[in-house]
Amino acid sequence: GRGLADEMVASGVFCKRFKKRLVQVEFGKLHQSRLTIAPPFYLCQVDLFGPFTAFCEHNHRSTVKVWGVVFKDPASLAIWVAAMPAYTTEAFVMVYNRFAARFSHPAKLYIDGGSQLVKACKEMKISTQDIVGQLGGDYGVAVEFEVCSVGGHNEHGIVERSIQEVKKLFHTVYD
Repeated sequence: GRGLADEMVASGVFCKRFKKRLVQVEFGKLHQSRLTIAPPFYLCQVDLFGPFTAFCEHNHRSTVKVWGVVFKDPASLAIWVAAMPAYTTEAFVMVYNRFAARFSHPAKLYIDGGSQLVKACKEMKISTQDIVGQLGGDYGVAVEFEVCSVGGHNEHGIVERSIQEVKKLFHTVYD
């Protein structure tokens, strides 16, 4: 009886359509950094946003443009937002140094293809000290990074969504 029931179910038109639909549905792709168990900001997605208009700190009547940088931990979904006074590589390096002084250097940065971010990650040299080991120093250590594809929302979409929420928050608070 069981074999006959299985054969009837398998040969039915409704069941064939249902099984075909089940095979075609799949979840969105997850980037490997989302599944890594690590301390906060061990792996980071980084992106720039702006410009915003702000008042100059020296002349209160004039306005200047400022940009923001978002560092996003894909595993814990924690973010850190910093202001950048210019849209240059040097300004990003200063923001990265502030981030590293507070949270330590990440093992890997996931960046978009912006010229400031790519140039900074390629040319930035970091001096680290191994305090746990023999107090030896590694000098000239580069930042490990990966440039995410433009349409790859599974690679870089988390930081883009955070930027959208930060912009909404800034406009609500500061408008």
